[in-house]
Amino acid sequence: MLLESRLSPTTTILIDAEAVGSVDKGMLPADFHPDDALRHVATTAIAAAEALASVAAGAGAGAAEVELAFTVRIDGNAVVSIARNAGEGQFAVKVRWSPPAA
Repeated sequence: MLLESRLSPTTTILIDAEAVGSVDKGMLPADFHPDDALRHVATTAIAAAEALASVAAGAGAGAAEVELAFTVRIDGNAVVSIARNAGEGQFAVKVRWSPPAA
């Protein structure tokens, strides 16, 4: 199914999303709205990047560069999550953390 997400009054994106038949959209929290899907993708990617940086920074001064790649998926109810399988996501994210220069 195509999930329509309005970014502005003149800009709409269509996201190829899997239909979820077992969930009644009325049961979902109000912040899962198609117009907010792209914002939720960015929020999910930023949260994962911040968690990676925190873990890598805690590894100590000898920590090497760390890279994390994942995909973010949106289902037919506009729920945004990190995909279980990389091929199921609509947005690919790659995060690289390097220790600060001495």
